[in-house]
Amino acid sequence: LGYLFSVLKKHLVFIILVGLICGAGGFCLSGFVLPKKYESRALLYVENNQQSSESVNINDINAAQKLVNTCQIIFKSGTMMDSLIANLDLPYTKDELDEMITASSVNSTEVMELVVESTNPREAQLIVNELVKLAEIEFSRVIKSGSIEVVDYGEVNTDPSSPNVPLITLAALVAGVAVAYV
Repeated sequence: LGYLFSVLKKHLVFIILVGLICGAGGFCLSGFVLPKKYESRALLYVENNQQSSESVNINDINAAQKLVNTCQIIFKSGTMMDSLIANLDLPYTKDELDEMITASSVNSTEVMELVVESTNPREAQLIVNELVKLAEIEFSRVIKSGSIEVVDYGEVNTDPSSPNVPLITLAALVAGVAVAYV
């Protein structure tokens, strides 16, 4: 342990300098080279039955939670991707569009979150809102015993979701210190 401390003490300036250079490199890479991506989110409430009733039982809630899983598959289907591309005249393939879209249950509830990530914040909003519009149509066509209600439409988010500049900078700094110490 004493030997390791003496090596650290002897080369402290070099280790700090390499760490700072790597940290600056990570900052420049994440801040200026990597493309910024923006997210737009929409929330949907999935119901098991189309009839509104005043009493909701646990079976309806469980069935709705399972319908959310089914919806996730429908939202990423080829039919949905084709419709999105055609309606918005998008320059993406189905696979590229599929990579941009995430559909997930919020805390295992009947609420589903749709997230679209794009290099353009306005485009992300347009895609998620068109997906919501198509979802209402496609859901009722495929699943005849349920409904979808829109909780929140997507909004333009001007804060980039990635890259995470502080995290990449810190990781590069730590990696530089570790490499210089070895």
